[in-house]
Amino acid sequence: MIVSKLTRQSILAAGRLRAMSSAAASHGHHANPLLWKRIFFFVSCPAIVLSMINTYLEEVEHWQHYKRPEFVPMEYLRIRTHKFPWGDGNHTLFHNPLVNPLPEGWEPLPPELAAKYDRQPGEEAHGHH
Repeated sequence: MIVSKLTRQSILAAGRLRAMSSAAASHGHHANPLLWKRIFFFVSCPAIVLSMINTYLEEVEHWQHYKRPEFVPMEYLRIRTHKFPWGDGNHTLFHNPLVNPLPEGWEPLPPELAAKYDRQPGEEAHGHH
């Protein structure tokens, strides 16, 4: 009896809500595609462009003081059980010698990059910012 009374009340309440939502829709509330188009072009697009500019400037600043960290051999990193099917088999597909060491350590950089990104003897390592 109590369950049937609660069920009846919830059905009536749902009917009232449905009636209110359909009444609101019939009294001038309709989708406005022009509003959303303007929001996209005048809010979303500039926000995305500003985010891209901010990210670019941060990365430029980071690479201005980047030095390769000292290589620390760790047996659980850079494990090669099989050769890669490309190149010499030791370099990953998207290998970057500036940031990806090989299992045996950093590979030598060309002289113009080595002067900028390799640590000089006695230079202190400061972690990434």
